[in-house]
Amino acid sequence: KRQEHLSDTPDGENAKRFLEFEFYFGKAKWLMVHQRFDECGAVASKLLDRDLTVYQTEQVEMILDNVGYANTAVSMSERANAESACRQLSMLLTQRFVEEGIYPKSLALSDVEKWDPYSSGSILRALSAIEDFETSSHTFSFVGVSSSGRHRIHVVDGRIEQ
Repeated sequence: KRQEHLSDTPDGENAKRFLEFEFYFGKAKWLMVHQRFDECGAVASKLLDRDLTVYQTEQVEMILDNVGYANTAVSMSERANAESACRQLSMLLTQRFVEEGIYPKSLALSDVEKWDPYSSGSILRALSAIEDFETSSHTFSFVGVSSSGRHRIHVVDGRIEQ
């Protein structure tokens, strides 16, 4: 038996609106589960431009709230990893000072890999750059830039400045 789809009827229009919402809402949920938070937020935000029911609006706002929470958690984790890498880097600099009596004249991520090829991986994953490296006779300072560039960790003589 052949079925007819009557998109120009009230029921057909409601079905069309429902499917348009469910497709994009499902896509937003899929993106959230796969930790693609920025894309999830973009899809969900576009849904708010549509004529939604109160319940649908609440669902979309909940997804957007969760995107915000997830982005905050990712940012905090990235900052913690960058701070840990800066502490580890400070220990490497102190070790070099003890062994050689002076700090190196320059400092880049490529130097870290040469100094400690076995355990430098965590530093290289957590930082995208080392900037503003300066030394004096017994102190050093630098800025560690987190992997995404979102955080800049200022280190003076082994201490992270807030």
